[in-house]
Amino acid sequence: MNQQPTQKGNVPVTPEEVMGLFGQLFNREIVLGMLQAVAPEQRLYWRILTPLIVMWGFVYQRLSQEHSCDAFISHLHSGAADSLDEKDPHEAALSQRLKSESTAGYVQGRNRQPLALLEAAYRSVAHHAEEVAGEQGKWRGLTVRLIDGTTFLLPPEGDIEETYGRYQTNDKRPSHWIKVQAVMAGDLFTQAMVGLVERGHCTSESTMVPELFQQDNQENSLYVADRNFGIYRVVQAARGNNKQVLLRLSNQRALALLKKQTDKRPLASGESRAVLWSPSYKDQTFDQWPATAIAGRLIYLRVVQDGFQPFDLYLFTTLLDEELYPTTALCELYLQRWQIEIRFRHTKTAMEMDFFNVQSAAMFRKELAAGLLTYNLICVLMTKAALRANLSPCQLSFKKCLRRVHDLLSTGVPAWVREQQSVADYILDRLARCRLPNQPNKVRHEPRSKRYKPRPYPALYGDRQVARDTSSASAFKVQKS
Repeated sequence: MNQQPTQKGNVPVTPEEVMGLFGQLFNREIVLGMLQAVAPEQRLYWRILTPLIVMWGFVYQRLSQEHSCDAFISHLHSGAADSLDEKDPHEAALSQRLKSESTAGYVQGRNRQPLALLEAAYRSVAHHAEEVAGEQGKWRGLTVRLIDGTTFLLPPEGDIEETYGRYQTNDKRPSHWIKVQAVMAGDLFTQAMVGLVERGHCTSESTMVPELFQQDNQENSLYVADRNFGIYRVVQAARGNNKQVLLRLSNQRALALLKKQTDKRPLASGESRAVLWSPSYKDQTFDQWPATAIAGRLIYLRVVQDGFQPFDLYLFTTLLDEELYPTTALCELYLQRWQIEIRFRHTKTAMEMDFFNVQSAAMFRKELAAGLLTYNLICVLMTKAALRANLSPCQLSFKKCLRRVHDLLSTGVPAWVREQQSVADYILDRLARCRLPNQPNKVRHEPRSKRYKPRPYPALYGDRQVARDTSSASAFKVQKS
């Protein structure tokens, strides 16, 4: 029989109670060690807004609905983060020592915060998520990564246009916004992002793959990607970094590869064949690795699905052991590649990371790394909650879990939670109930078109100052008449 609570209403909670993982992974000593490793020559202040507090500020801003610096300053004055730094030598609490309501000091701390620290932080959280998952998070003993490309939009402020360039729209007019091309890698089981490389919009996604592989400290991890990455130099970079790949090939490239083999017989559906992939004179290669023949397996599958037209699926993998990695299992694994698109929806839509209103390229990179840090922290909570309920993290709704974490930070927990159970168990129990609906018979076909709302003003092209001058001149003529 449940004990009746003696107090009703809600009580506030501290950040380390809601995001307990942040306090475990990023205390004062750990952050000092990370700074010594990634930025040994940079001098930072450890008085009020320490690097640990500033890092939590990046996370709190991303969790906040406003994403503003003033929201974090208000959060500090409330005393919610007073116990975040347990090694703080000052006797007075942080909220007591913080006298000003201005965001100037915090903004300066954000500018001083090294980008390498935030990047090392989100990768550390992703590695911790894999430790939490253990062997359940692996596929036949291998850690599986899903990679794909995406874009982000920035305003043309500061050095952003000089850094990334400006692209042209379909009608050959220069766009007002700056587009950034990025390649991201996410873990299949935990959904955490383990790597990110960003460049200008004209950069090919395949040229960013070697740097993405170098960010992964797991050897022989398996990377799954679509046919945009199904080219020789991606396989070359993978083998140069001791990675395995499962890539989809275009029909033309797969047939050309099969034609170069000694056995040129057509493949039957569900059949795999050992091949040697040598670069042709058209293939681009990386200079840091030899352009030699790479052993692998070519897989063919004729996909027939109700409601869709049949199509041919060609896969190339460097996993040569057919008994340990059967063809059927590899095909089923590739069918989960689309989940990386769901991860992009989580980061860009649910966490509002599709557009960054920043003034410099350096701050964009910090905000992006901090956003991935926040996203990975949520993924760790979802992984722990799912394993407690014998579920997969993919069965939980990320949007629901994010909303509950935000509500707990802003409003606290019910009073009876303090009396009957710990806050951490209460949070995991709530997240475990945020399951996605099971709709096996739901078939919905949506047209790949967009319906735009009518706008009261026409689109703005060209320089904004010229438009201001033209508008002012027109308004003066109207007023004069």
